[in-house]
Amino acid sequence: MSNKSKYKRVVIKIGSSSLTHSETGKLNFVKIEHLVRELSDLHNQGIDVCLVSSGAIAVGGRLWESKNVRQIFRRNRHVLRLVRRS
Repeated sequence: MSNKSKYKRVVIKIGSSSLTHSETGKLNFVKIEHLVRELSDLHNQGIDVCLVSSGAIAVGGRLWESKNVRQIFRRNRHVLRLVRRS
């Protein structure tokens, strides 16, 4: 039996609650890592993956409340560059 998918492209929509801790509302990096691994597996099978998230609102709102916004951007500059290139 072949593992080849009949799909060439998938769009996956994920909400804020899937990216954050339910108690604190802060990012849940364990959940995010699991999601990234699953999406990577799909990509490695030759499937184009498009992730759509409403989580940007939850994450962005908390980011702007932080006193260390510049430090966060400096630490994640490489991620921002990758996003910009895609």
